[in-house]
Amino acid sequence: MGTWGEIMELLRSLTISDLEPFLADPTQLNIQPVALQLAVASYSQTPRPLLEVLVNSPHAPVAEAAQLHINWAGEISEDRQNAVEEVLKSRYLGQNDKLAVELLKIAPVPPFFLSEWVPSHYLIQALSNPYLPPRYHLKLLERLAQEPSLEPRLQVAESPEVIKLKNL
Repeated sequence: MGTWGEIMELLRSLTISDLEPFLADPTQLNIQPVALQLAVASYSQTPRPLLEVLVNSPHAPVAEAAQLHINWAGEISEDRQNAVEEVLKSRYLGQNDKLAVELLKIAPVPPFFLSEWVPSHYLIQALSNPYLPPRYHLKLLERLAQEPSLEPRLQVAESPEVIKLKNL
């Protein structure tokens, strides 16, 4: 299938023009390496006709990534987000805090992806991520409030959410 590193590298280098050859005949994706299929299924700009081929992939990770793609599934509602989180919680993901911390800079990462060994300064940085859903933001605040050192707890005290609660 390709290593996670290969898939991430493909995803980083993928452009919409790389997908053009497949638009004329989307079934050509089926004969491509699984790593490329997974990268295409995960690429934010993948058009629906290509996803239509990938959701029927015999490779479960490819099919699942395509089914969860916003161009296939549409905007994710609160119920759908809960369902996706439950699927992810039940998977054995291994522990890769470094990857989760890097993703936190650009994407919403569910707090359960972060082990208890992630240093609090990374969680503090994550609070400024504009893509972090409010409920993830609150989970990170809850976790930081329990840190033994003072700096993370001060960040919680200065958080706009906590200040609003104090003023109620």
